[in-house]
Amino acid sequence: MPQLATLRHITAHLFIGLVRDLLNWVCVKTCQIVNPLGDAIRIMSKVLVIEYANEVGSAVQRLLSVNGHDVVVTDEGLDGWVRLSEDHYDLMILDVQVVESNPLDFCRRAKERKPHMPQLVISNRGEAPDVIRALEAGASGYCVKPVNPFELVARAEALIRLKHDLEWSEKIYRFGDNLVDLQTFHVFRNGKFVDLSGVILDLLKHLVRNEGELISREALLKEVWGCNGPNVTRTVDVHISKLRRKVERDPRNPRHIVTVQGKGYRFVK
Repeated sequence: MPQLATLRHITAHLFIGLVRDLLNWVCVKTCQIVNPLGDAIRIMSKVLVIEYANEVGSAVQRLLSVNGHDVVVTDEGLDGWVRLSEDHYDLMILDVQVVESNPLDFCRRAKERKPHMPQLVISNRGEAPDVIRALEAGASGYCVKPVNPFELVARAEALIRLKHDLEWSEKIYRFGDNLVDLQTFHVFRNGKFVDLSGVILDLLKHLVRNEGELISREALLKEVWGCNGPNVTRTVDVHISKLRRKVERDPRNPRHIVTVQGKGYRFVK
């Protein structure tokens, strides 16, 4: 009998391990998409989790991190707003309990600040009017507590895929006198090819993909150059100036790459 119990214990342990590996595999596969360039790629996104229950936030962070996402977790509404304002995110997961004031107002302000960022709201209120008000305030999805971390991650992945699909649904992007082929990211101005290469091209890509959003110099430095440091943000200004000379009709009075004094830049179509 002791041997049988040991065998059952080993079998159960192996089964749990197989289930865990299978769930991780499913999570990875769910964020595989076909790139317009033709190759299957994994969407690497940055997610802000503002979560009251630390254990849920930690579980979501682990599961999303397995898929290669950069996840930032906080359990304070004010800290969440500061992080949201200072950096770029592809998705926000918000537990309304964290926001001490009006959580719907938080959603509205987040929508104004990040118009292209989907919001996934978590609440213990599941009546239809509560869901409708949240969706009208800017939420893209709604989960009622208690929520399973795996379900929450699946919903998050779906919103990330949808955001990515919408970004690439049009093959041609136009702004001002410029036309951008989103498959090759070749740029044409008044019908003539514009030679953009290296970091200048990467900078334009990031601005276009975050149209309308305020992006700080520090965020651009991190996302485009892959480094941090307030002492080198002048590098961003120099390259913004170079990019303006390529795509703006009047680089000294730019219409598309707009400076937000003391905060950063906003790309306007």
